[in-house]
Amino acid sequence: MRELTTRALARLAREPNGRAKLLESDSAIALLLKLSHSETEQQEAVRGNCLAAMTELGRDVPCRAALIAAGGVEQLVVTAPGEVEALQPAALAALRGMMMAQPGLEQAIAAGAISAMISLLAAPSPAVREKVWRKPSCPPTAL
Repeated sequence: MRELTTRALARLAREPNGRAKLLESDSAIALLLKLSHSETEQQEAVRGNCLAAMTELGRDVPCRAALIAAGGVEQLVVTAPGEVEALQPAALAALRGMMMAQPGLEQAIAAGAISAMISLLAAPSPAVREKVWRKPSCPPTAL
């Protein structure tokens, strides 16, 4: 049941009207955060669906602000390094979305994101390392 529910939430997060409805709900963001936490949710599929929804929500300014206000940044900084390898890229993508806003970036730094990301640079999975460190899309001289 939780897997189907979170899959539906992830689908809603991809649609503009769905994002608006998720923001109208007092509990949708809190539910996503609770079910994406590995200490409270054992099913990887449920956590993965929540992380996918959070990644989509992080692309939208009001949704990003709601995730940040609900404590999403601190939670992901703490849980991403300990997440199963298959879900670490999704956790990092969700965190990156929240860090696109100044408050999210400040919270991430305060929560220890730099040391968490450095620890993930040694991850055996290339997908994880790629999410932690991305090559610039343009040559340094163009910056």
